[in-house]
Amino acid sequence: MDETNDYQNLDRMVVGARQTGKPLVRLGFTLQLYLRDGHLRETRARVAAMLADFTRTARGNITHWQKDGASRLSPLAGRDVAALLAEEVARNDPKVDLWAPHVTDAQDPPRFQGMALMQYDNPRGRRVSRLELGIPATIVRNDPDALIRHILDWCAQLGPLHGSAGLGPIAGAGMVNRYPDEVWPLLARFSGLDFPAPYLVGDGAHIRGVNWLTVLGDPILAAIGGAEALAGRINAAWGRLDPASRGATGLPPGFEVRPFAGGALVRAGEHPQLGDVNIGGVPLTYRIVNAALRDLRFMDYPNRSNLLIRVPGPLDAHEETMRWLTRFDGEG
Repeated sequence: MDETNDYQNLDRMVVGARQTGKPLVRLGFTLQLYLRDGHLRETRARVAAMLADFTRTARGNITHWQKDGASRLSPLAGRDVAALLAEEVARNDPKVDLWAPHVTDAQDPPRFQGMALMQYDNPRGRRVSRLELGIPATIVRNDPDALIRHILDWCAQLGPLHGSAGLGPIAGAGMVNRYPDEVWPLLARFSGLDFPAPYLVGDGAHIRGVNWLTVLGDPILAAIGGAEALAGRINAAWGRLDPASRGATGLPPGFEVRPFAGGALVRAGEHPQLGDVNIGGVPLTYRIVNAALRDLRFMDYPNRSNLLIRVPGPLDAHEETMRWLTRFDGEG
């Protein structure tokens, strides 16, 4: 049902600035988790521990970190990431201070990167906190099951509202939406890419979207009737979108619903897909999981540039963001 991409060449692919050729963006494997209660010290402590675990899992590829409030990276030089981040959590006041931890290999653009944006206490707002990871695509090719086990552990540790993971563009911390001339052509060609659109709503009732892996926290999972109902949704969507499967029971080939303490993870096929519009188009696996969960997707984006995907002129950012969010819809 899905295809194995040429991950080796993906890892070598770097997009340079149109004017100068400076390396800006690469394609890799990305994970985004959206978190409630970023203003609580306990939540931040869990994020710090998870980023420390990610650093250990990267096996020496994380070499630098960005001190809170600093504009430059600092070498780790053997220092304990867990202790460094725990000190920042203890020092900051989560009621008034944003916290944006960042660990990286310091390459430009990075191959390995972990970062978060933890919101401060704002009773008038509903802004959700988030955590993002980027790693080379060859890691998911070599052992996707091991990667999923790590992600399940991290989800159990963090208790996300929702999230997604798949192939996607990777740039320096907070920069991937600042290069429309370089990033938008990738998104326009490869429908399967996951991209951290500026989703800020943390109401716990909606998801930003779906991809190869889609994470649903307990509140969303309970609202649709639990893991069994989720599997039923996927089966029904499969039957609608793939006529040859009608009457089949269970999940489509390569699909899984994997529970974790605090929610469940949906795997849409054996491997993440690029969805090249020139070769094969939108992946069926992604269309199936999208059809199963489409009613949960947040779509109420205001026409404000800071809440939309940046696109080159003369394209309209709101129109293209809506088109991007609905790229898997089709029939079904």
